[in-house]
Amino acid sequence: MSVKYGIKALTILPRVTNPSPQAYHHVRLRKDAKLVITEDPVKDVWDRSLPNWINFKIEAESIYNGIDIINMAHQYATSGAVMCEAQCINPDDDVFVFGFNNYLGYDFELELNPNERTLKHILEARFEYNTGKSIINDAKQNLRQWGANDQLAPWLYVNNKINFFSNFFDTNWIKDFKLSIKTVSEKTIWNRSLVNYLDVSLEITSYESKASVVKGLLDLGLLTTCSITATDGFEFKIEQGVLFPQREATIGDKEKFSKLIFAGKLPLSAMVVNNTNNKVILQGV
Repeated sequence: MSVKYGIKALTILPRVTNPSPQAYHHVRLRKDAKLVITEDPVKDVWDRSLPNWINFKIEAESIYNGIDIINMAHQYATSGAVMCEAQCINPDDDVFVFGFNNYLGYDFELELNPNERTLKHILEARFEYNTGKSIINDAKQNLRQWGANDQLAPWLYVNNKINFFSNFFDTNWIKDFKLSIKTVSEKTIWNRSLVNYLDVSLEITSYESKASVVKGLLDLGLLTTCSITATDGFEFKIEQGVLFPQREATIGDKEKFSKLIFAGKLPLSAMVVNNTNNKVILQGV
């Protein structure tokens, strides 16, 4: 008999003793998700593995990323601690629970491009061998604790059409763009992440490459601002002097384009998520 395996349901929530249902984040509309369990052994003189730690790592890439979800991800990264339950698709519907004592560290990767707005959740920790075995063994009899209202909800999907790119290029000539915001972390002895800073990159490529356009890009000062808005009202903005522009142009027989790049590393506190106004702002610190 063929059986479909995978992640049936995934819920992430803050590490508190009595979380409210409003704090549950059900990763519903998503791409791939996986739970990887590995041993982290000690080696003897003959290079043989002896039981030592068991490591758990969950990755799930969401395609529903309203401002509320981005705000939650920012809060999780700031706290460095989340609880989680992952229910598997298999004959037993195993439920892996990572609670208050056996919590996970948290990282995220946010990406915005012409086709989609994705947010990858990355949760990881390692535990003493017997504790890790207990987490695995308990999965066989665990029931969902943190709500079952996590069905697929395609009506929540946000169309990602981009309306406006500041005033660097004519929007009708945009060839491609990509915004990437990733946490960069240190690891504790428990392999939990403590976010060190954000790695930010925004690349905008246009088919406009005539000399006047390239000169206009070169004339941009270090205090340039940049903003992107989408059809759901979502706005991403880089304030003055936070990231500096870098320019590139190619004029050839087979291709021509100009490119504007904003990139750098920023403290987590430089990212401000405004739920009320549906904005993500990178500001000076």
